Amino acid sequence: MRPGGGLSVPPALALYALLAVAGILWLELGMRRDSLSLWRTRRPALEVGVGIGTGLAVVLLSRLASRLAPGGRAMEEEFARAIGRPSSWAIPVLALASAVGEELLFRGALQAATGIWIQALVFGACHVPFSKALAGWPVFAGLAGLLFGAMVSWTGTLWAPVLAHAVINQVNLTFLARRS
Repeated sequence: MRPGGGLSVPPALALYALLAVAGILWLELGMRRDSLSLWRTRRPALEVGVGIGTGLAVVLLSRLASRLAPGGRAMEEEFARAIGRPSSWAIPVLALASAVGEELLFRGALQAATGIWIQALVFGACHVPFSKALAGWPVFAGLAGLLFGAMVSWTGTLWAPVLAHAVINQVNLTFLARRS
């Protein structure tokens, strides 16, 4: 975020690149596992369908939760203020970069090292809010981490969770940018 509000793309891209590199190095050097194997699929249509479908389902559920949960609208408003009005190219770039970087580190490396529950807890903890209005965000992130982790366990690849994560970020960031 920029001090005056809004997304700052270069630092965000640097952060997501760092997460991706950390995940790859942890897999390759620390665990001696081939990080490319996380991208090899024999069922591309299934993984694309599951990823995009799950992403859209999570977006619908999060929209419903923001209407029904106490503080849901306040959370949306806080996020909308925080991201401001990013340029038209920034949202898809950040949605994809965050999905790849976070999935490589959390579901690729951390889940392989600690299991699905620990990676989800750490993922949720990494989403600690900068505002009281966002207090529910770590819970949402932790649950998303469980869902993404289950997708990796089921498919053996990162395709479905990366696509789900990217869809969630793309749709939600677009929605929030239009609100601000």
